[in-house]
Amino acid sequence: MKDFTISGNRVIRELIIFLICFIIAFLTNVIAIIIYKTHFSELLTSLHYVLIFSFVIYFVSTFIRLLIAPIKYLILPKKIEKKKHNRRIRANYKPMKL
Repeated sequence: MKDFTISGNRVIRELIIFLICFIIAFLTNVIAIIIYKTHFSELLTSLHYVLIFSFVIYFVSTFIRLLIAPIKYLILPKKIEKKKHNRRIRANYKPMKL
């Protein structure tokens, strides 16, 4: 089996995305506590539900990113190739001597 490595930037990006999902789930819990006028002690007692909900949000966002990735792959190489082409033109450009 072929080994592969995950870059540090990728790990940090995924941790940041999960942190954002956790914050969204936590704020949803706070809003529910305010709307239903319950005790704020439920912030700690329902933390495991918040964690599960944040995993659900994370997996949904991952699924959406996996659906969008092929579209980006089809669109971005054209833009990158165009930039490389422009660089080659500028590199071959020689100013006129007077």
